[in-house]
Amino acid sequence: MRVSTLRFAGCLVLLVGIGPVQAETPRLEAEWEPFVRPIASTTELELVEVRRATASSSTAATNPWSFSLTQTSDYGTNLALPIGLTPANTLLSPAGNPAVAGILTGVQANNLGILGNLGILPVPPGTPPVGVFEDDFQFQTTAATQYQRQVGEFGTFTATYTYYQSLHPDVDEVDLQSHTPTAAYALKLTDRLTTAAYYNYSYYFLSGSSFLSQNRVGLLSTFVANERWDFAAGVNYSNVNFRQQSDFLNSDNYAGALEATRYFNDDRTTYLKVGYGPGYSDARLSGFAYQLNNVYATYRELFGRDNRNEVRFSGGYGFYDFIGPDPLQPGIFRADNIWTTGMFYGRKINDNMQLFAQYTYLNSNSNVARQLYNSDLISFGVTYAR
Repeated sequence: MRVSTLRFAGCLVLLVGIGPVQAETPRLEAEWEPFVRPIASTTELELVEVRRATASSSTAATNPWSFSLTQTSDYGTNLALPIGLTPANTLLSPAGNPAVAGILTGVQANNLGILGNLGILPVPPGTPPVGVFEDDFQFQTTAATQYQRQVGEFGTFTATYTYYQSLHPDVDEVDLQSHTPTAAYALKLTDRLTTAAYYNYSYYFLSGSSFLSQNRVGLLSTFVANERWDFAAGVNYSNVNFRQQSDFLNSDNYAGALEATRYFNDDRTTYLKVGYGPGYSDARLSGFAYQLNNVYATYRELFGRDNRNEVRFSGGYGFYDFIGPDPLQPGIFRADNIWTTGMFYGRKINDNMQLFAQYTYLNSNSNVARQLYNSDLISFGVTYAR
């Protein structure tokens, strides 16, 4: 049996196919990726995961195609664009029309009287801008289709297309839509060591208008030390290009990660994972460029009849150290401390469907006023996969 996993917004998406697998694409949590992500800043994305399982002779036929669909309903306090979606996480509300938000442009950056995050009202020049975020519902849809085939004796090629949409009934200025095709090749080098290379292209729309595009390439490797320990490492590079006359936000981004996983049972369904990831984003305007250091941990357990129940507890801390003085509050070098914690419960209804609920808390502690906020997100959803 072949099982691939995509995880969005804390929901578990199983892409299942039948057939032997010679190579495993390593797992690396997306917390270490400090740049563009399709959804919330607390999102976990396992791009492609191929897990080895024992296949009997009755399952020798291979179905290379998989499909998944996830629908999530959320209610959150202080909802805003995640910090990972732009180098600055900064939106502008034009003077006289605070309900219409757009990304900051070079001309607007010279007028400090009206700059800030979503919903900010015009303030006198020299007054620190304060972000105003609204409590709102959010409806997220993720659909993914995957094709996978064996290449030679030890290789696996995987092609995936993922569509994502986030709709906000009351704050539609932050509605998001993205299209992401991905290609990955995994090679089993030894019985314990597997490495993979991948490329993906993402195009994002913000409130129906072109927002940004991203090209990303990366390498991932995993080492199975024994039945109880796995170790993983990865590096990636991405190039992000913004639309709407905001090319000063364009950036080259570099990230890495080290991860250790401790399993507590023989079938590896209960584990504790810890990781560390550094990153650097060099936006053309240095006030929006930053370095990132990120640590995270996840505990996961399956239980009950046929392991139909799943719980996860996760937490993370990221320190964003900006390179140049803040364009919105001159003389301040911005520094953000982002804390996240989360709890997840999922229940498999049958082999193809899972119901889930999740709570996520985010604390943004910054030395710039507009980035001081807490956010609570409660999510309910369902995943179908075959």
